[in-house]
Amino acid sequence: MLRPAWVGVVAGLTLLGGCSQDLVDSGAVAADTVGTQTSAAGSVTTSATPDPPPQIRFALAQVLGGSMPTEERVTPDVAGDPPLAESTMRAITTTGSTLVAAGSVSPAGADTADAAVWTSPDGVAWTPVADDADVFGDSAAAADSPGHQFINDISAGPFGVVAVGADGKALEHDAAVWLSHDGTVWRRVPHEAEVFGGDGAQVMHSVVQLPGLIVIVGESNWQAAVWVSPDGSRWSRAGVTDDTAAAAEPSFMNDVVVTGDGLVAVGRGGIEPHPAVWLSADGLTWDRLLDSMAGEESGFSQTSGRSAMFAVDVGEEGLLAVGARLQRDENSMAGNPGSGGTLVWTSKDGYDWHLVEPGFTDLDDEEESSRYAYLKHGAPVRLEDVAWDGDRLLAIGGYELAFSANSLPAFVTLWVSTDGGATWDVVDELTLDPTDSRRGARAFAQFGDALVIVGNDDVPAGKHPDYGWMTYSQTAAVWLADLGES
Repeated sequence: MLRPAWVGVVAGLTLLGGCSQDLVDSGAVAADTVGTQTSAAGSVTTSATPDPPPQIRFALAQVLGGSMPTEERVTPDVAGDPPLAESTMRAITTTGSTLVAAGSVSPAGADTADAAVWTSPDGVAWTPVADDADVFGDSAAAADSPGHQFINDISAGPFGVVAVGADGKALEHDAAVWLSHDGTVWRRVPHEAEVFGGDGAQVMHSVVQLPGLIVIVGESNWQAAVWVSPDGSRWSRAGVTDDTAAAAEPSFMNDVVVTGDGLVAVGRGGIEPHPAVWLSADGLTWDRLLDSMAGEESGFSQTSGRSAMFAVDVGEEGLLAVGARLQRDENSMAGNPGSGGTLVWTSKDGYDWHLVEPGFTDLDDEEESSRYAYLKHGAPVRLEDVAWDGDRLLAIGGYELAFSANSLPAFVTLWVSTDGGATWDVVDELTLDPTDSRRGARAFAQFGDALVIVGNDDVPAGKHPDYGWMTYSQTAAVWLADLGES
C-alpha cells in the first residue's frame, strides 16, 4: 500500500511549479478521463506509468470562498453580517495551458445560485470568471421567476470548452449549455424550449466531444435523455430507446465515455433503482442494455438491491464503472444519493458486465489512533470519479457520513487499484475540520505529474445571532495530488 504523508500548502505550490505543461484533458474526448486519450478513429490509447506506481502526495491547495480572495476573507461576528458568497466546483478540464473548473456560486445575500467558472494556470492560483448575469444568471425566459443555474460537467476539445448543467427551479429545471473558446470568455447557448425544456426537469450531467459532434447525457422528466450538436450552435435531442420491462419507470444517465466501438453511458433506472447502461455507435441513437443481456453477474436486476452507477471510464481491460448501494428515501423516486457501500462493475465490451464487491483496505494501527478514526470505522466509502492512469485505476471520494448535529468531519480520499477494481488502497487522505454539512471531492483532471481535484469545503461564517454557535458557508475547494515519484 502507498502511504505518503500529507504535505501542506507550500508543498502543494512547489509540486505544480515544476510540472510539465503538457496537459492531459479530462474531458476532451472521454469524460472523467485522467490518463486515457481517444483518437479521431475511436481507438483507445493509454499513457505509460512507472512500475511500480509512484508515490502520491496530496495537499489542500486552495479554499476559494466564492469570489472572495482567500487572503481577504474575514469571519463576521454575526452570521450574515456581512453575508458570504457560497460556491462549489463540480467539474474540471484543461484547455491549452489553462485549467478550467465549473460549478455554481450563490452571491452574497442572494437566494439563488448562478453558474460559475474559475480558471488557473497552475492549479494553485484561481481566478473566477466574471459573473455576467446574461451568461451565468437566469435566462430571459426565467426573468420573472428567477431560479438556480449550475454546471455539472465541462469538456475541452474540438469545439473549445463546453459546460453543461441546468437553469431553473427544483423539479422545473431546463437543460443549459455554455460555450467558450478558451475558458475565459463565455456565452450561453440560447434557450430553445423544444430542445432544452419540457415537462418536469431537464438536467445535463455529462458531456464528451467527438470530431464533428458534441454529446451530452442527462435526464428529462424522469427519463434518460441525450442532446447532440454538430457545431455548438444547432442542437437537437437524440433518440433513446428503452425496451426494458421498466421502460416507463424513472431512468437517469450520470456519465458517458467514448470507446473504440462508440459511446457508453451509465446511470440508474427503475422505481427500485438499479444500474443501467445505454449504448450508441454514433451518439445520435441510443439503446438501453437489457438486464438479461448484461449477464447474471451484472447485478442489474431490480431484485439485486437498490444501486446506481455514478461514473465510468475506459481502461486497459475495458470499461470500469463505480457506483453505490442506495439507501431508501421514501420522498424520492430516484433513491437517496447516500451510499450503503461502493460497488464496481467491469465490462470488456459494454454488453456483458460483472459486479465486483470491492475490498477497501483497512487502516493500519497508526492511522486508527487518529482522533477521527472512530468516526470512520465502518463508514462506507463513496467514490465520485474514476479514471484509468496507465496500469492502475485512480478514484476520488470520501467516507459516507450521515448528517448529524455533532459536527462530524469529512474525508477527502484518493484511492488506487492495480487489479481492475477488485481491491483498493488509500494512497492518501485528508480529514476536513468538523462542520454540520457534507463536503468533499467531486471531480479531477491530470496536470502534468499532478492531479487537480475540485469539490467543496466550508469556511466559518460567523456565530449564530441567537444561539452563539459557529455557522459555516460552503465554498469551492481545490486539492492537489502529486503523481510523480517522491
